[in-house]
Amino acid sequence: EKVGKTKFCNACTNTQSKSSYQPTIPCRIIEFDTQINGVSTDNKHSEQFEVTLEIWDISGDQNYKQCWKAIQKDCHGII
Repeated sequence: EKVGKTKFCNACTNTQSKSSYQPTIPCRIIEFDTQINGVSTDNKHSEQFEVTLEIWDISGDQNYKQCWKAIQKDCHGII
């Protein structure tokens, strides 16, 4: 189903989207280095961190449903 997960992943990682719809088959992994701003644990200092995000763009096609549970194991978020 065309729900926009790939476009969301592309927007989060500054990746160019394709102009026409192409389903994700079965998985695309994107690594993205970025900086985030935070506050120290004592709330006294601003800090900047360099992080690497690893985003897995998984097909929503029901043919791949059997893989979803294994992919979700130990992940930190699902959209």
